[in-house]
Amino acid sequence: MADYIVVTLSDRTLAETAAQNLDAAGLPPAQISIFGQGFKMPDSDPLFDPTLLKWQSMRRMMLWLLPFGFFAGVTFNQITQLTIVPGLGHVGDGFIGGLFGLGAAAMGSFAYGGGAQLYLDKDLVPFAKRLENGKYLVMIKGSQRLIQDAKRVLRVLDPEIMTIYEDID
Repeated sequence: MADYIVVTLSDRTLAETAAQNLDAAGLPPAQISIFGQGFKMPDSDPLFDPTLLKWQSMRRMMLWLLPFGFFAGVTFNQITQLTIVPGLGHVGDGFIGGLFGLGAAAMGSFAYGGGAQLYLDKDLVPFAKRLENGKYLVMIKGSQRLIQDAKRVLRVLDPEIMTIYEDID
C-alpha cells in the first residue's frame, strides 16, 4: 500500500529546499512532486480530482456497510416476521429484507461517503485552494517507511500544514 504526505509551504524557495533536502536524504526523486506556480499543476495529478476522492471514500464505506446492511435487513425481517411477498416463505422474505437493508446501506454509503457533496459542492479539494492562495505543495508518495523518512526531513522546514493520507486503492 502506498501513502501520501502533502506538505504546504509558503514560498518557492522553501519548496525547492524541501526537494533538495529530500533528495539529499536519499528519497527517490520519482516519488517527490512539487505543485505550485512554475512547477506541476493540479490537473496533472489524480490526487486533485474531487470525484475520484469521493468515490474512493464511498467505496471504503461500502466495504463494511453493505454486508452489515444486508445482515441487518435479514435480521429485522426474521424478528418482525413480515411477509413481503406472499408465497416466498420465511427464507425468501428474509432475503428480500436483506436486499432492502443492502439498499439502505448503499444510500448511507453514498450520503456519508460524500456522494451528495459531488453534486452540491464543486470546491472539494483543499489542496487546490492552497495553490490558488500562492502556496506550494510538496507531495511524496511511497511506503510507510518512506513517508516517515520524508516527514522527519520536512519537519525541519517548519511547514504550514503537513498531512498524511492513505491511498485507498
